[in-house]
Amino acid sequence: MLYAAPMPDLGGAEPSLIAPRPRRARRAVYLAAGLALFASAGVVAAIAVGRNKADDNRGIRFEAETRSGKAPLINWYVGSDERHQVAEAKTPWSISLPATDDQAEMSKTLLVMTTDDDEAICRIIVAGEVTVERTSKKVAACMENMPKS
Repeated sequence: MLYAAPMPDLGGAEPSLIAPRPRRARRAVYLAAGLALFASAGVVAAIAVGRNKADDNRGIRFEAETRSGKAPLINWYVGSDERHQVAEAKTPWSISLPATDDQAEMSKTLLVMTTDDDEAICRIIVAGEVTVERTSKKVAACMENMPKS
């Protein structure tokens, strides 16, 4: 025996003539919320990038790159300061030092060592300007010697 559920009262209208509720208003709200979130994330990112660029324009920045994305050894010095060493670094690699009057007058050195078949790039940036950049196989050596006045 087969039982059928009673049909709801449609007020005399045929079931095929009843249109579903439009959902465009809900979609528009979701789309507007998504766009607002995306725009606010973009503003935050722009502020963060602008702040980082402003920070990079002061002091000394050492940068190292290799084609392979790895540098077995990176050494850097400022003046007669002790040697700083980074082993097995992933590239691009960089470090920024705060601006001091003493460091501006000191010599700066950056050595980037790679494998025999790799190419290395070293770069020294002072006050936002590239002062030395070298590209070489195996070892790239950047040296900036600022004479004291």
